[in-house]
Amino acid sequence: MSDDSYGTSEFARRMARGRVNDWTAAQERLEPEAWPAVRASFEVPQGGTIFTIGSCFAREIEENLRRLGYRVPTLDYRAPACEAVAGRPTRPFNKYTPADIHQELDWTAKIYERDRRPRQEDSSTFAYRLSDDRIRDLALAGKPAVTEERFFERRRRLYEIWEQVFRADGVVLTLGLIEAWSGPHGVALVDPPFFALGSSDEELFEFRVLEFEACRELLERSLSLIRRLNPGVRFLITTSPVPMSQSFSDEDILVANTYSKAVLRAVCGALVEDYEDVEYFPSYESVTLTQDTEVWDDQRHQVSRVFAAKIVARLAETCLAGCGEARRLTQRAFAALAGGRADAALDYAAGACRLDDSITDAWLARTEASKRLGLGEEALSCARRAEALAPESTEAVRHLVLALLVTGGDERLGELADRLVSLDPEDSQNALVRARARERLGDLEEAEASYRQALALQPQNPIYSMALEKFLAGRSSAVQAFPNLR
Repeated sequence: MSDDSYGTSEFARRMARGRVNDWTAAQERLEPEAWPAVRASFEVPQGGTIFTIGSCFAREIEENLRRLGYRVPTLDYRAPACEAVAGRPTRPFNKYTPADIHQELDWTAKIYERDRRPRQEDSSTFAYRLSDDRIRDLALAGKPAVTEERFFERRRRLYEIWEQVFRADGVVLTLGLIEAWSGPHGVALVDPPFFALGSSDEELFEFRVLEFEACRELLERSLSLIRRLNPGVRFLITTSPVPMSQSFSDEDILVANTYSKAVLRAVCGALVEDYEDVEYFPSYESVTLTQDTEVWDDQRHQVSRVFAAKIVARLAETCLAGCGEARRLTQRAFAALAGGRADAALDYAAGACRLDDSITDAWLARTEASKRLGLGEEALSCARRAEALAPESTEAVRHLVLALLVTGGDERLGELADRLVSLDPEDSQNALVRARARERLGDLEEAEASYRQALALQPQNPIYSMALEKFLAGRSSAVQAFPNLR
């Protein structure tokens, strides 16, 4: 029965809608994965800028957005390797509650409207000085204490990234938590204040669970602030499906997490209902309604990279359709790679290259898929094409070096390995790849130096310590067998 057969009144329209919008009709969109229908009104022009704000789920999707051809300012952030917690240099941009989201935007806007030049006094309220005179930034996630000089230097760089929200074409917000801590001067903390436990400062920190109205008001103020400085911007909002790591309430964490997500999901619904420039993307529903264990990582806490890539692929097919078919195929290729489906990835990537042979990421996906399938020469050919398109891309140069190592080719190997490290000296993976290249070329002193550099950049990562130990053991055996070898 068609909708028209019910008549034209609002009552009739709702009755017709109920006949087709029922749970039985949605069954095919629940298996094997849940993909709710999406209203595609969030549009960002091809090559436009998307600013990502929110929890760690925002970090999961930003690299995928870049592969769709969008500029994502947070990915431009660089920091010393010692500050790249869990291998994510963009973690300083994690914001979990409506309170810390608004705080960072308000801080940025005041500087932006004044003169766009951060001063030390602008950041002083975020500084918590420890007993050794090092400073912890109360408004950053997972960052170690640093010197006073580094504290202000980092704040200046963070401002340079955050102020680009006022020039972005679209803003993606992922809401994570409602359990909020505040500290000295009323600062909204991003991480719990474990560092103050047992100190005389304990009374300076306060815990509260944000209620619906407080969350809604803070987010309305945040959106209004961005609109004022960036008229015409569009917002895509969602609730992060990632559960809280710990609850400081008196409720069991399973109950507390359900309540937190329910409040934030309700806030999302209210904002979408009230503002035409705000659209909701149901990533929360896709994750929580999908029964496949592939959705989660091994700890069932973070959304797996496989499923995060699928979510952005879905986003590309609905809200970001303007990115083009070649970009969508590229994204599908990376989603297939994340899921261990190299054959499918190769098909997607090859299709993207046929449609548009200027997309570096498509050639990189094709390189990786070929390598996994044992197609060494194909991988090398694709890696050369990617590097030719983007000679200053760390990822492109790294793929070419790795392809040369796999195929045994030595041409340009040393030059490329050196360039790789010069492009990003703080990347421990780059140092490790250079070490292997120099070892292949027989330059053992430079190889050892690079192995040690990789370990120095990530001293807690066992991959680098084991790589150095293996190299040193092999070199020692070689010297014993061939005394003239140095």
